[in-house]
This record gives sequence, structure tokens and C-alpha cells, in this order.
Amino acid sequence: MSIPVLVQVHDEVRRLAIAGSNLAIGDFRLKKLIAPLEQSGQKAPVFARIAAAVQSLVEATEQTSAQALLELSTLVNAVLYTQGETGISGKLQPIQTAELDLPTSGTSARVLKPLIEALTSTGSGRFEIVRDAFQRGAFRDIRLVNPALKALGDNYGELADLVADEILPAFGRSIYPELKSAFDQKGKGADVRRLRLLHQLDPEATLPLVRDALENGSKEVRVAAISCLNHSMEELPLVLEQAKSKNKEVRSAALQAMAAFPADDVVDVLISALSGKDLDIAVGPASQNTSPRLLQFVLDHARQQRDAILGTTEKNRGKGKLAAFRSFLGCFIGRDDRASVDFLIETFGLREELAKARDTDCGGEDLNRLVALLLVASDAKSALQTLTDVYQELDASLLTYAFAAAAKTCSSDRLYAMFSPFLLAEGAKGKRKRNDPVEDKREAVRWSLLQAAQENPDDSYRYLRRRHRLQTFLVEELEMGDVIRSVQLSPKWLDAAVQSESSELIHLLAASGHKPVLAWLSATLNRLLQQRDVHWEVAQVLQTMNRIQHPDIVPGYMKTVERFLLKKTNSHYYVYWLGRLIPDLPAAALPPLEALIPKLSDRAADLIVGYVAELKRKHGALETS
Repeated sequence: MSIPVLVQVHDEVRRLAIAGSNLAIGDFRLKKLIAPLEQSGQKAPVFARIAAAVQSLVEATEQTSAQALLELSTLVNAVLYTQGETGISGKLQPIQTAELDLPTSGTSARVLKPLIEALTSTGSGRFEIVRDAFQRGAFRDIRLVNPALKALGDNYGELADLVADEILPAFGRSIYPELKSAFDQKGKGADVRRLRLLHQLDPEATLPLVRDALENGSKEVRVAAISCLNHSMEELPLVLEQAKSKNKEVRSAALQAMAAFPADDVVDVLISALSGKDLDIAVGPASQNTSPRLLQFVLDHARQQRDAILGTTEKNRGKGKLAAFRSFLGCFIGRDDRASVDFLIETFGLREELAKARDTDCGGEDLNRLVALLLVASDAKSALQTLTDVYQELDASLLTYAFAAAAKTCSSDRLYAMFSPFLLAEGAKGKRKRNDPVEDKREAVRWSLLQAAQENPDDSYRYLRRRHRLQTFLVEELEMGDVIRSVQLSPKWLDAAVQSESSELIHLLAASGHKPVLAWLSATLNRLLQQRDVHWEVAQVLQTMNRIQHPDIVPGYMKTVERFLLKKTNSHYYVYWLGRLIPDLPAAALPPLEALIPKLSDRAADLIVGYVAELKRKHGALETS
């Protein structure tokens, strides 16, 4: 019997069942199968019957083709069912399985489809989709394990890092075998993430793999292996050996791995690095080390560098020395001991003299800003008080650090009384002027308020910068926003924001029922929708209206959606910015949203429908799974 020919007939029958039986009339594909079927029918009569059924279908009319197709389909399926195999020869062996510590997800396949596409395809906008899904808990689903594992090698490194750092660890030890089987110690980005994740999931079991990678892995994998030995006293000799590597990245990883150990041999290595060509990669680890001997070296060397700058003539002050001193100050990041704080306060008191220093790639003003930042970051009361006491005499470049210090020590009303005059100063409105002290200080306070008001900044790049900073501890990466975030601000700042026409501040501080803000948001949305290519500004206005439950949020949202999703040829980018607002919309948005979905492209509809389902569940329109 010729089972392959029968399978071909079955495939053609399925094709015609979808395309329409009338297309079977005279179909050349079916005609080619009649002869081999008749030949097989000489040994097995059932094949002759199938050949006759195929012949009848080919010669059928439009009125009889459906019946002929049904008869052929029934006959073919019946024969294939009797000839199918239900087992396989050989010895039975257990299938390797892994237990996933995850609850059963009620998420529909339609909702998961765009997320799986984002993890396994290419193109822009995927990072936002994945991050938003993670924040909503969508990854608690077994169907996303393999796509997430595949995303470790995504060509967009930020997405791969997010998967490795935040998403995959939630699946627990169960993914360990799959990660280990895919790991290649000669690899790069994806294998670096695999090794770190393996060590995170099971440090003890991964230790032999880490040691082998340290000896035989690629440069990137060796750096990852060293980071896995961080805080391991038993492996400290291996780390010290890597500190002698010819590769700077490897040396940097080794210095970071040994940072927590105050042992003499570690301190010797750090002092040597701080005194030589590895200053830039040694300051971060040195700032973490608690050795009294290292601290004394740092203080003595810093004073020598500072005094050398101030001891030269004003014309040559800082030349060839300022950049090195600025880098060396990285040793004071996060230090709050009395000796370090006193040194920083002393150096800040010399800011007028240091401001005159110049070097090839930095100036004295840069140095003063760094010293002020280190004072704020120390959180020492004397350091914060030093900045707060002189806030009125500081220029704009240092005013923001005084704001940060005052925000940590003063009441919200006192903070407003001190710094609101800068934001509301006369002549502050309108076009910004160059080198205008009033405008510069207004901008400094406005920027400080933006940093202080943000609790969870929706900025993927901030996440990436923070991750980079934790790895390298470059002093240039320490940001003001990280030391003054989530400050308790007076409600009076919202009135000041409206009065000074600061749109970003209004968005951050907006509150329900504030009539000037409600009017401003409505007017701003209408104005923006009359312009071209303003998707980010529109999304920002809608997000604020949504957050404070603006009475016009539903009509404003639907008007925006029709503008950007129905009239734009490339709507995929806009779906994220608009779709993520849907779960927080009022119930009144459900009817117009459901009416909108059939009008969208298939891809946009796939993304939007998941958000609409969330909105339904929130308002009880769907049963909660």
C-alpha cells in the first residue's frame, strides 16, 4: 500500500475544504494522484475506491462538488486512521521534566501572541512591550519560558538584559538545565547572561562552571565569571590573580570583585591601581572598601592632589592635575565616615579658588559640582547643612545640590519658601536667554523638582544607566536624580508650576480637582492634536489626565486613538504609548474601545485587545480567572 500517496490526497482534501470545493473541479493536483492510487488499488481494493472518489471529485459540477469532497474526505480519513501508528519501537525511557514554581495563568493566547512576537522577532518598540508586560505580571505563564530563554541572545542588548535581570529569575531553578545546556564558554553576550543567571539560580552548582570559564572562556565570559566570584572569600586568590591580567576589562572586574575585602593583599592591589594607569577602574572598588589603611591613603593622596592644584599660579592652576584629581574623588562615593566628610566640606569651602582651575577636558566648575554631589550622596548631617546654609550665594550650577540637601533636612513648607522664589522670579517666563542668572537658577530649581517628584521614572535608559553604574562605579554615572528622588513636596509647588508654565512639573505634580490644571490639560491636548508628529507630548498629557481621572479623559483618549491608530500607516509604535493607558481608564471607555478594535490592523488589534481585557476585569465586565 502507498501511504505517502494517501497522505498527499489528505493534504489536498484539507486545502480544498478551506479554499472551496468548486476549486476541485478539474484540479491538476488531484488528477496526478489518480494513477498511483489505481496502481495501489491492484493490491488493496480500498485504494481503487479512493481513486474513484478522486475521479468523481475532479469531474463533479459546482452543484455536486461539495458532496463529492465530503465523501472523499470521509474515506481518506477512515483509511489513514486504521493505518496510523500509535507507538514506536525501542526501550521506554523517562522524559526529563522540570517543575516550574508558577501558578496556572489565565492569559489568553491572543494576549500572549504580541508578547511572544516581541521576544522572538526584531524591530523597534519591543522593549516597551516586554517591560510593560513584565510590570503587569504577564510573564507568570509557562508558555513564555522558551521565548524568554531565546531572548537572552536578542540583538537589542537592553531587551536581553531586562529578560536576564528581571524576567527569567522568576522562573526559578527549573530553567537551570536548559540554561546550562545552551551555555558556551567561548560565547559573548547571550552566554555572559546565561552564566550570571546560572550562578544567581544556584551558586554552588555553578561554581565548577565558573572556574572553568575563568580559565578557558572568552574575554566577555571571563569578566562574567569574575563577577560571579564577588564576595567569595574562598575564591579570592583566583580573583587576585585576574587583577594582573593584560586585559583592562578583566582587571576591572577583578578589582570590583575584591572590593568588599579589607585584607592587606587586596589593599595593596587597590593602592597600586589608584597610583597607576588603572585609576579610573579602581576608584569605585576603593570607595567600597572599609580598610582604614586604604582610607588613610585616599585622604592623604587627595589632599596632595588638591594642594598641588591650589599651589600653582592662577594661570596654570589645574593644568595636567585637575582631571586626575576629579577622577580620584570617585574614591569618596558613598563614604560617610567623619574624615571623608570633613575633607569634602573643606574642599567645598575652597570652591572659589578651585573654580579658576582649568585642564584639557574639565574645569574647576566641574570639580565643584562633583564635590557638592558627593556631599549630598554621603547623607551626613554636617555635609547637608553645609550646602543648605549657603544656598542663596550659590550659582545655578551648584544650586541644585543645595536643593537636594535642603530636601533631606528641611520641612516641605520650608523647602518651598527657600526655593520657590527662584522658580517664580520676574522675567522667568518666555524665551530662555543665554547667560541669564535668573533663568539659569529657575532652570536649576525646575530640574531639581522634576528629579525630586519622580518615584518610578518611566525611562528605559535610566534603568540601563543604573545597571551600568552598578557594574563600573564610574563617578561620571552618579546622578542627582538618584539622591533626591521621592521627596515630600508641598502642594504649593503645583500652583507655582502652573504660574511658571512648566509643563513637565504640571504633569508630575497634577492632582485631582485642581481646576487650573484641568483646564490646562484640556487646552494642551486640543492644541497638540492640531499639530503633526507630537505623539510623545500627547501621550504624556493623556497619562496625566488618566492618572487624575480628568472628566474629559474618555473623549480625549478616543480622539487621540483615532488620530494615531486609524490614520497612521505605521501604528505599531503608537500602540504601546496609547494601549498601556487603557487598564486605568474609567468603565465608560469600554463601549467605544470595543467598537474601535475591528477597525484596527491585525497587529494593532492583537496588542490592544489584551489591555481592553484588563479594563474589563478591573470593572467586573469579565470573570476574574
